[in-house]
Amino acid sequence: MNFTWTDKSESGNLNRDLNTVTEEEIVQAVEQTHLGSSLDLIAFTMRKCAEKKNHACALRLYELIHKHVFSSDPSIGPQLILMLLDCGCLHLAEREIKKIKDWDEIALNTFITAIVKRREPDVALPLLNKEDGAASLNSESQIYVEILKVCAEFKYLEQGSKLHAYILDKNLLESEIAIGNTLISMYAKCDDLIKAQNVFDELPARNVVSWNALLAGYARQGLNAEVLARYQKMQNEGIPPNAVTYLCILKACCGLGDVKRGQDIYAEIARKRLLKPKSRLCNMLMDMYVKSGLILKAHEVFDTLANHSVVAWNTLISGYNENGRGSEALQLAEQMQSEGVSPDAFTFACILKACGLSQAIDKGLEIHAIVLKKGLHETDFTVANALVDMYAKCGSLLKARAAFDSLPFRDVISWTSLISGYAEHGPRERALRCFDEMQQQGVSPNAVTYLCILKACGHLGAVSKGSEIHLLAANEGSLDRELLIGSTLVDMYAKFGLLQKAEEVFKRLYRRDVISWNALLAGYAQAGESEHVFLFFDRMRNEGTEPNLVTLTILLNACNHLGLVDKGLDYCMSFSRNFTIIPTVDHFTTIIDLLGRSGQLEKVIASIDKMHIVPDIVVWLTILSACRKWKTVEIGRWAFKEAMQLDCKNISAYICMSLIYLEAGMHQDVNKIEALRLRNQANNDEECCFLRDVNGLVRNFTSSTGHSLQRHRCINLENICNEMNKKMSLGQVPNDVPLSDILCKHTERDAVAFALTNTCKGTAVYLKKNVRVCDDCHSAIARLSELEQRKIVIEDSNRHHVFERGKCTCNGYW
Repeated sequence: MNFTWTDKSESGNLNRDLNTVTEEEIVQAVEQTHLGSSLDLIAFTMRKCAEKKNHACALRLYELIHKHVFSSDPSIGPQLILMLLDCGCLHLAEREIKKIKDWDEIALNTFITAIVKRREPDVALPLLNKEDGAASLNSESQIYVEILKVCAEFKYLEQGSKLHAYILDKNLLESEIAIGNTLISMYAKCDDLIKAQNVFDELPARNVVSWNALLAGYARQGLNAEVLARYQKMQNEGIPPNAVTYLCILKACCGLGDVKRGQDIYAEIARKRLLKPKSRLCNMLMDMYVKSGLILKAHEVFDTLANHSVVAWNTLISGYNENGRGSEALQLAEQMQSEGVSPDAFTFACILKACGLSQAIDKGLEIHAIVLKKGLHETDFTVANALVDMYAKCGSLLKARAAFDSLPFRDVISWTSLISGYAEHGPRERALRCFDEMQQQGVSPNAVTYLCILKACGHLGAVSKGSEIHLLAANEGSLDRELLIGSTLVDMYAKFGLLQKAEEVFKRLYRRDVISWNALLAGYAQAGESEHVFLFFDRMRNEGTEPNLVTLTILLNACNHLGLVDKGLDYCMSFSRNFTIIPTVDHFTTIIDLLGRSGQLEKVIASIDKMHIVPDIVVWLTILSACRKWKTVEIGRWAFKEAMQLDCKNISAYICMSLIYLEAGMHQDVNKIEALRLRNQANNDEECCFLRDVNGLVRNFTSSTGHSLQRHRCINLENICNEMNKKMSLGQVPNDVPLSDILCKHTERDAVAFALTNTCKGTAVYLKKNVRVCDDCHSAIARLSELEQRKIVIEDSNRHHVFERGKCTCNGYW
């Protein structure tokens, strides 16, 4: 392309003529002209290359400038260096810096500032030692401040330390407090709090900025108690705090869960009128309330804001998520949209999480479509992970796996989301496989991963795998950092029936809270060791741990296993009186079960009338179960009618009512119940049973498919099951005559039969079932344990059963 330029006196026209020309064309024209006097053209070309970051053109121009010996020109040299820096030619830039001499004060300061803005402290630092520039820099504290800020931003600790040494050599800390403050901030952001504290202590004078830099450093590392201690010292020295100070203090209160202190700070902030629209203080205050579980308080702060920024919306929506209130989080997202606030990537991640929490799969699919349209799944990894988590929480594991497989890379959050989905919704064996695959790919588990995989092991009865993960967590130090992992281990071993191991883990916990106590209590309750439950509850109270609603549930279940009606009622009253804990519908259900098992059905009816809570389906099923035991048809009809009004597809209600009629000899009514079930399309949930063999492997038996191994084994299974049926105890009306399609599928009998034919005599059998063991199976397996001289352990949805010599530890209560 042919074009012309003007001389230096017409530089304005020069810029106008060349603005539409590419840097390649300009360099090509310069190469062809051999004109050595047009410095304006060369300067313009360098700016053009730097703006476009054109590495190739920068190298060509560099060679051209050297060819015409322009680099020594004081107006060209600095611009050449900046162009080389912008175009990534760092080694050439450093070479040119060494060539330039006779810097004047303004040029040197301006040049260093330009280099610092390009985030190249390594290039700027040597200039501070140039003899001809040192004197002029003594008064330019902003230069040091800017370089230190870059070192802080990119964690250039080594370069920042070198500059610190130069500052000390020039004795600048004595007169320039801004440099000292920035030094503190630099060391704090580079995670060297010791040096930050040393600089702070050595400052001849300290202002609020000095204190803020130090407080922010301690807050960043989560040393919240240290933050509050130093804030107290700051107040003792009479330094008035500002908005930045309060941000640090609120963050510390949030980390410590010190709501009272946080509220006092809030009152002080309000008194000083520092709360302004879009203020970071408001967002931090909301965050503190959210993390303390005071979501309504956070909402109050939100409502005081005149204008709601996207950050404020995100804080509130994520807060509702953190408190498990996904449906309300979705409502807030809709309100945000109606106010015309544009969501950012984090908003979409929050909405996806809310969809998962509230099982709103349709809304999740809608948001997924928007994410795909915006390309956020490719540009924002948080959103991509949120998609996996949303589908996993909704139980849509195929879609979760597809979203997982589409990730460009997978971090621990990606893996944990998938593992959590399998652990919660199944098949849980895949959770174990995913965990192994994650480790093979070199991704280390975090605390949440351990919680999910231990939960899966507990549900599967996978003792060997659970013990292996226990050892891994202990070796990584997770047990010393995360109390919840220890509590989950206690729960896992308790589910295995290994109560001594559970107690051993419990005793080794560095601290015991109500969750860890509940895990141990629940283990003993499920094993039928009710006296141990009462004993450990007394120890819990003696150690000063306050019980909660879960504790009351465990105690009532323990009473239920022993038929201790009065003791259960006493616990209910004492919790209300001593701990201001109001029993929920679950607690009332257990009390009704206690009364029902003891035959006090009149008191059951009276309790229903006095309940301050509307009975749910479980209450009516509990009454139906009691009516079957005591053969009370009329009360059973009443309970069945109430159950149908709540859920006409609940299969358990049909089964229980059918059994009541069947055992009363009312066969026509049995047929009516069966017809009603078919009309309402109430089908049985799949029943499954897990068998753990001596090698720790888990085998799965289901009601729909039978044993998952080769079908040729079914002949042996049939023979054993037929033999078990012959050994059934006396004169029971056979449950499977009119109701074979809806009653117990006896998966535990299939599992026991398989174990007996595939293990050595005398070997204990361990099973886990997802629903309650039926009466027939319970009787048959008890008898079988005596005939085969085997210990048979079954954990069903209610409790542990240990069968030995014809007896079960539950004593008929389960």
